[in-house]
Amino acid sequence: MAGDLLARPGIDLGLPTDNEKARRAFYEELGLTHLMTDHVMEGQDEVYYTLHDSWLKIVTSDQPMPAGVSGYDELLIVDRAAVQVSTLIDPDGLRVSVVPPGYRGIDQVGIVVKVNDVAAQERFLVNGMRATAEDSGFRVGNTVFFLDESDPPLHPGPMFARGFTMVSLIVRDIVSAHQELIAGGGSHGLRICDDPIVPGRCLFSFVRDPNGNWIELVQFEELSGPLPKADVPPPSGEEFLNFRDWGTPT
Repeated sequence: MAGDLLARPGIDLGLPTDNEKARRAFYEELGLTHLMTDHVMEGQDEVYYTLHDSWLKIVTSDQPMPAGVSGYDELLIVDRAAVQVSTLIDPDGLRVSVVPPGYRGIDQVGIVVKVNDVAAQERFLVNGMRATAEDSGFRVGNTVFFLDESDPPLHPGPMFARGFTMVSLIVRDIVSAHQELIAGGGSHGLRICDDPIVPGRCLFSFVRDPNGNWIELVQFEELSGPLPKADVPPPSGEEFLNFRDWGTPT
């Protein structure tokens, strides 16, 4: 999903938490700048920070969350002033490494992904997300993905759980992007929906990669021009919560 199908090169990062204060403080201490906060529904906000060309999205819950199960295992962030790797653990247990420019070929962001089937994930990245294979990983926009085989096997759970459970691709054409990721080996998660916060601002959908990790697709009108129509009928409130909390496709 590279090239002209990405409307913005930054791959966004989704970090749900029931520990908002501590998690925000951690990333603010790393130098990330608060961009905006969206109120999604009662008890849930999305707090955005800028991270080079990416947005880091802390999805907050005022109710206890289960610990997430996800292949997104480590976040690598380039610091222009860094001269060596510094590895930290965020308040929800995510390994975050601050690295100098060029470390493992990264110029902005890297993600280590643990997967059960490395070959299937490589095919998905190249054929579905249009990644460019590099010496040590696979580049999509500003982000380099590194694949590690999981031992024991890993079975990612729902995205609305504590940890690092999703990435977001900001695309020019969400209809073709959703189809292309599935054709590349992914599976359907959530059909194309209108923005519930500001209707008409954007469309979003979800797929899972071949190893079960969540990928959100977002098309913003301001970046791509007129939006296509959302899928109809839209998910009911019950369907959306079943998707959010249990990963039930809809």
